[in-house]
Amino acid sequence: MRAGPGLGFMKDRSSATYCTQAIQVGVSSEINAYLSIPCIAADDNDIDILGFWKKIRTNTQSLLN
Repeated sequence: MRAGPGLGFMKDRSSATYCTQAIQVGVSSEINAYLSIPCIAADDNDIDILGFWKKIRTNTQSLLN
């Protein structure tokens, strides 16, 4: 699945810059671990971008509750 235009900074998946930026925001180490996945597999066109962000959103909600 290719990243859609609504995903903003994830548009350029050939670069790990978005991973670095997201980690610098100061999210938890658990979310950092998930953020490392698309960095490692940045050239894999089959990466499940939407499923990935759904997982991040779910974990973020659990951290806030």
